[in-house]
This record gives sequence, C-alpha cells and structure tokens, in this order.
Amino acid sequence: MSASSSEQVQPLAGLAVPRTGHTATALSDGRILITGGRDSDGHLVAAAEIFDPETQTSSASASLNTARVDHTATLLANGRVLVAGGTGASGALSSAEMFDPAHPGNGFVPVTSAMSTARTRHTATLLNDGHLLIAGGDAQGSAELFDPATGTFMPTIWPLTVARSGHTATLFIDDSVLLAGGNSATMETYTPGQGFTLDPAMMSVVRTGHWAFELSDTRLLLFQGDTGNTIDEFNPNSGTITPKGSLDFHASSSSLLANGKV
Repeated sequence: MSASSSEQVQPLAGLAVPRTGHTATALSDGRILITGGRDSDGHLVAAAEIFDPETQTSSASASLNTARVDHTATLLANGRVLVAGGTGASGALSSAEMFDPAHPGNGFVPVTSAMSTARTRHTATLLNDGHLLIAGGDAQGSAELFDPATGTFMPTIWPLTVARSGHTATLFIDDSVLLAGGNSATMETYTPGQGFTLDPAMMSVVRTGHWAFELSDTRLLLFQGDTGNTIDEFNPNSGTITPKGSLDFHASSSSLLANGKV
C-alpha cells in the first residue's frame, strides 16, 4: 500500500478492551458498536463499546447480559441492534439481546423469545421486508426468521441443504441470499417464500471463516478462509465460479474502493 503526502494512512485509537471474535456493527449515525469476543487471555468479554470515527475515540457502553463470542450483531431497519447466539461460558447460545443507540441508558435488553436452537458462527441477514434471516451455526442446518415488529423468532419450514458454520451470507437486490462455504465448498440460495436451493456451482476449495465481497456489477468475490488465500469469483447471472488466483498475504478486512478495486 502506498500513500501520497496528502493522503496518509494513519492508525486509529485502540479499543478500550482488546478482543477477538467480536462484532463491529455500523450504526445509523456512523458510529460503530463493538460487542463481545475474547480478551488477550482468552476470557469471554461481556463489555461493549462505541467507536466514533469522527473523534477517533472509543467509549464504554453498557455490557452484554451474556458474554459471548462468534455471535452476530445486526443493525435493524428501526435503528436497533440485535445481538444473537454465539458461544458463552457453557457452550453455544440460543439467547438474544437488543441495543437501542437512541436510548443507550437502557443497555442491552434480553429478547424474551429465544432462537429455536443454539447457534454459533451463524449468519444474520437483514431482508428487504425488515425480517432477519438467521442461518446455520448448528449441526442440523436449520434457519429462522426474526420479526423486529413482534420481537419473535420463527423457524423456517425449510432447512439448509447443507449444514454450515463459519459461512458467508450475501443479500442480492432481488432479496435472495447466497450462503457460501462453512466447512464446505458448496453454495445455496435462499429465496423468500421458497426456501433454500443448492447451487450447482461449487467453490474451488472448502472455505470456512472466509470473506464474501459483492462488486458493483453484482459479481461476488469469495476469498481466503481457514484453508488458504485463494480467490473465487461467482457470477450470479451465469451461475458460474471462476478461480482468480490467490493473495500474497492473509487479509484481516476488505473494502470496495471508488475505482472498483478491493
């Protein structure tokens, strides 16, 4: 990476609590809510904090009711954040809790309705109708929908075609969701009202804990993961996978630049 004299790469302030396996959720006002994870000693973290990119400062927020790692924290259409599942002190969790940035003094409020099963390393995808699709992260390969209006979880009548954990979930413009990898090289598509369909295309390698990045022309880059630094390109229009070489390093994050490069 190079930087000109007018555009320098600058380090940001550190977190109040060093952690890994946490979540970082962009809020409606541009701040970032950071929840859970494990600290440098491997202990579960209940503490949450909010990072402000404008001031480059991190301030403590209310703590989670249940310390958790490998959970999801999703910004809903109403501006609240749903924290769901993950691994706690006694194993995988089915519980969830809600945070409202507009009323931070209320802290994290337990959701009365629990998920139908405990999940960790699952995905949570906000659909266009406001429901949240929660998929995988369990041995059965189940899925469910969260309704923010009622605060309830509803198991879908359709299971995943392949049980997945550590997979990716990408929402397309037609409201379909592509699930990829998760101890597998397979992919499948969720269509609202129709369920999950196994995709005939397969990634070039088994991927878990990888990245999925949608380009401006709807192509999808699937890269890295626990098995290495290879890259696959998925074209949803043709339904084909094309290997695209590999990275020379292991990336910890990715962003789409204005010039279309990642």
